[in-house]
Amino acid sequence: MRKEHELYRRNGKLVYIKQPEYKELAFIAKLWNDEETMKDIGGVYKFTENKWESFYKKMVSPTDGRNFYCLIYTAKDEPIGEVSFHGYDPITKIARSNIKIYYRYRNMGYGKEAMRLMLEYYFIDFEGKMILDKVSNENSKGFANKLGFKKSGTYQNETTFKLTKKDFFCFKDSNIKNVSFIIYDNINMVNYTLFWEIFNEANKLSNKKIFNFNIISLTEKVKYNNNLKLEVNSSNFNVSTSNIIILPDSTTIENILKNENAIKIILEAYNQCDYICAIGSSVAILEYMKSLTGISIPNIENLSTLINSNRLNRIKVTNENFVDNGRVMIASNLMGTIEMILSIIFKISGKDLVRKLEKKLGINIT
Repeated sequence: MRKEHELYRRNGKLVYIKQPEYKELAFIAKLWNDEETMKDIGGVYKFTENKWESFYKKMVSPTDGRNFYCLIYTAKDEPIGEVSFHGYDPITKIARSNIKIYYRYRNMGYGKEAMRLMLEYYFIDFEGKMILDKVSNENSKGFANKLGFKKSGTYQNETTFKLTKKDFFCFKDSNIKNVSFIIYDNINMVNYTLFWEIFNEANKLSNKKIFNFNIISLTEKVKYNNNLKLEVNSSNFNVSTSNIIILPDSTTIENILKNENAIKIILEAYNQCDYICAIGSSVAILEYMKSLTGISIPNIENLSTLINSNRLNRIKVTNENFVDNGRVMIASNLMGTIEMILSIIFKISGKDLVRKLEKKLGINIT
């Protein structure tokens, strides 16, 4: 069985999903035995301890390759439900979805976000092509519709809904997204150039403003490399309107870590933004805020000096240029930064715009 830091986790704004440790199967037993929660899906089920081991091996670790299971946690680490897919067919690349939320936590947006996090994993990382859901009550039908599932057929009292990978990524957010590029001492100016140029090109190709790009400083004075300077829009960090936060690479990231007020402001932004993106050494800011728990990070240069060695032993480090953990995105280099930007655009505006951008930039990533 996997160690705690090896269990999959994907972060959202309201919730995160994570594969459970073995001891957390006790929560599942309580969830499945809650009458109010289970009454509209067949009634309670006694998940006795003698069933735990086989369940864990099949659904969590090492798994049979056809099932994936996570618990749903609030941002305060409270387990409130489960989300999974099961019965995956490697030939058709189709599986069935499942989600259960404690009755008292329903209609708060938790279920929708948790399901989207699971679907991102299913369609991107697991490379599934279609997912099905069988429902027998009106609330579940409404839930499926909100996520983009389409009615496929009805047999007896059950209606089957389906969602394809293409339909899932056709979703477009029509709201303008405020992107806040944070500047501090000795940032990598290439980071700024890439974000500004690609987001600006995305607006042009869409013939409308999708991204409102702002440069924001957390300190009164900023030291720049090579005498290059950026025109700062405001000295105040507007946490109420920042949807996407960019933390650039810096050769002196320790300076911002010593600024308690700046870290406090970034933490406030992290708590309310849709996405936070860290490049290179700025991963140290996420570590300082204890925001790397359970997620994966790319193998950034000098990583051992950026993260305490004891903590580093409990973090999943990959050899990829870019890692998408849902809400938290981390890039290690130039190529990873481009992947990060296109991933954001992909989630907000869909695959077609990304394809146009790749053609314009002369690259092929997605």
